[in-house]
Amino acid sequence: MEPQVLIAWEFSERPHYERGLLWYGISAGLGIALLIYAVATANFLFALLILLFALVIYLNAAAEPRVLRMAITERGIQIGREFLPFSSIESFRVVYEPPVVQSVYLRTRDLFKGEVGIDLSDVLPEEIRPILGRFLKEDRINTQPTASDFIGRFLKL
Repeated sequence: MEPQVLIAWEFSERPHYERGLLWYGISAGLGIALLIYAVATANFLFALLILLFALVIYLNAAAEPRVLRMAITERGIQIGREFLPFSSIESFRVVYEPPVVQSVYLRTRDLFKGEVGIDLSDVLPEEIRPILGRFLKEDRINTQPTASDFIGRFLKL
């Protein structure tokens, strides 16, 4: 028997940033400068890391972000193909500061997964708080986005 879906929406797996010529110029200049420094100091592992980082940024920018379906059910949360039972989630928090941040963060009990951030898209916090509150405790103290989200938004990564 399929669990009943209480609320569902679609969201982009990551933000799509418009990067201008200035962004690419500064990034390329910084990358080349770091690469020259790495070679000049014979730190070839650092040079390899710079090249790998540049490749990851390029591949990330070239690929369109997937659209995932988020569904809160009676048994847990379905994010795309991944299912998180409520027993694997410690708490949730909502960060809602439109148009910059509109996300719900799920703090999992999994050490390697940590916090999972989900874009709310057009869903209002008032719609999901009571639903999630039936199964999980809400962290109302920490209302800021994660540091990695902030840095990613600032650097357009």
